[in-house]
Amino acid sequence: MRPWPLLLVLGACDVVPYGDGPRRAAVHDVAEQVILPTQEEIEATAAALDEADTLDELRAAWRDARDPWMESEAFRIGPVKDQLIDSSIDQWPIDAVEIDAVLAGIEPIDEDAIDALGASKKGFHALEYLIFGADDLADPRRAAYAAELAADLAEHATTLRAAWTGGYFDAFVDVGAEGAAFETIKEAVDALINQAVFLTELIVDGKLVAPIEIAGSDAAIDDVAANLRGLRRIWEVGLRGLVDARSPGAALRLDAELDAADAAIAAVPRPFAGALDGPEAAAALAAVREVRLSFTVDVVAILGATLSFNDNDGD
Repeated sequence: MRPWPLLLVLGACDVVPYGDGPRRAAVHDVAEQVILPTQEEIEATAAALDEADTLDELRAAWRDARDPWMESEAFRIGPVKDQLIDSSIDQWPIDAVEIDAVLAGIEPIDEDAIDALGASKKGFHALEYLIFGADDLADPRRAAYAAELAADLAEHATTLRAAWTGGYFDAFVDVGAEGAAFETIKEAVDALINQAVFLTELIVDGKLVAPIEIAGSDAAIDDVAANLRGLRRIWEVGLRGLVDARSPGAALRLDAELDAADAAIAAVPRPFAGALDGPEAAAALAAVREVRLSFTVDVVAILGATLSFNDNDGD
């Protein structure tokens, strides 16, 4: 039986409110040690994707670029949402009919043409459709489309990194200052906790039930593994210390649950789409559910967080 969170066990007189010090340090450390390096890795791997030439190089570079992007789902905060960069990079579902229409057309496929396309015809999944949905890039229009999509991804990755290094980092960590992203330190910590909860919900209710991938890429389970790596980094660098200060047992339990989830995901056979009804996929789903429960119940209660609505609520 899951122990009750410490805040629910202690009497009100036993609970010592946090000062801003540890929480401010946690927010700063997450931004400096997790978010900024990941934005830089997204930019670097997207640039390598833009430089890939052959189909094999494109496929490998696509996977390399996908990993840090999926890790960043654990902290999908700030410019990635405010500037709609997430939809430009990772729109799903794609419009395969319209993508095929572009391939069958006669208009030049260049930067201007890509800029004019809707989000459902570009980004990671549109490029996935082009490079995993064909055995080669002999078709010059497919090759041109893939090259332009890679360049577009690299441009948006640079825009995202520049937003963080160009001012949003300071806005994120200078809580309460003029122009800050958060008025109170509670809001900042709540934002990190909410993103952790939202991501575990997305994995449990979506990614491990209905894989988001193009046939042939087998990328969906890699996405989940990367999601969990990003979640673990936010936990270990930022939230864990705050939880451990109040409930060491809860912190240790979540450590073990993250380990179990990683192992369960790694044990799912490939291709993932063919293993959905198997025992390994069921075990992976159960393991991530435990992680979700700990964040949603224990971490929220122990840190006194306020849950907000997920972007997907009501869909």
